[in-house]
Amino acid sequence: MSTADVNLDTLEIRETQAPDMESIVDMLREAHGESRYQNVEFGQVRLRTFLRGAFKDTEGKTIRGFLARVNGEPIGLVSAFLTQTMTSPHMHAATLIFYVKKEYRGTEVPGMLLDRIADWARSKNVSELAISVTMGEDYGSERSNAFFRKKGFKSAGENMYLPMK
Repeated sequence: MSTADVNLDTLEIRETQAPDMESIVDMLREAHGESRYQNVEFGQVRLRTFLRGAFKDTEGKTIRGFLARVNGEPIGLVSAFLTQTMTSPHMHAATLIFYVKKEYRGTEVPGMLLDRIADWARSKNVSELAISVTMGEDYGSERSNAFFRKKGFKSAGENMYLPMK
């Protein structure tokens, strides 16, 4: 399916809730399979434990997620948490996940999800919203980076990692 074939008439974006657990696990399994971590075991038990804790924050005091659905099918997810910088009293928000299924990536869905998490972050008076693009150049990071720049994000350097195995 191409983006031209995508029908968003039934698009719904709402805060994640405990009943979304299975949809979120399935979506994150898919995201994991597309990521540079695909050769590492998917930690389903760890993820479920994390989600149960996150769902307890019903007021979004430290963590918030938004799930996009079309015809009831999950198609995108964004989640972020609040944290204080180590050297100042300022709070910032950092994404835990920002994932949209391939067929919806060229639509307005990614921008709408990003707007929702940014609105939440603003409501918490944070100094910035940080997003780490971890897909790597081989996976389309240039396209992702262009999307984020278009949405007003600034570069803070480059994500680096040292493989340990």
